[in-house]
Amino acid sequence: MSRWAAVTFAEGIDRRAAARDVARALERQGLRLAGFLQRQRPDDASGALELERLGEKWGQAAFLGARSSAPEKQPVPISSGCSFAFEPAGFERGRQWLEEDAKGADVLFVDELSKLELEGAGHAAALRWALAEPGEQVVVFCTAAKRLTHVVDRFRFSGQPVAYLEYGAVDGAAREFAARVAAALGVGHCGHE
Repeated sequence: MSRWAAVTFAEGIDRRAAARDVARALERQGLRLAGFLQRQRPDDASGALELERLGEKWGQAAFLGARSSAPEKQPVPISSGCSFAFEPAGFERGRQWLEEDAKGADVLFVDELSKLELEGAGHAAALRWALAEPGEQVVVFCTAAKRLTHVVDRFRFSGQPVAYLEYGAVDGAAREFAARVAAALGVGHCGHE
């Protein structure tokens, strides 16, 4: 199982902006990323979600889902109480990006673990794949603070994390988190040694 690091967000934190900040901090440490961020679609007032690819192809996007006012029309079974209709192909695309880019990556980044993943859906396949990788990468995942222990238990993480960040608790903490991940990988601030 790969080494791992966790990023959590307290209530009221813009988790999408925070995840992007963490990914950028990891890059500034000279780390190569594979994986994805989850974001609201630009210029879409409906709240539609998409995945944004990280790494050398940062910025490629894949539709993930939209708010649903008609639960009976949702394309995939989801958690009770979820207000989104998700497109299974979006989750699969994120997993494919992770696999395609993992070979040259230091960090396998899986954003937005929620109720869906705890039920085995959503990004669960991407996280399972990343954790099973035999390489030296560090798997970084993002989740709500209230879900951290559930995620760790559900996906049977072993050992202690190489780094942990409660985003928003301390200014500049994303930089320190990224430095800890880089140290665990033996990578200096300016790139690979």
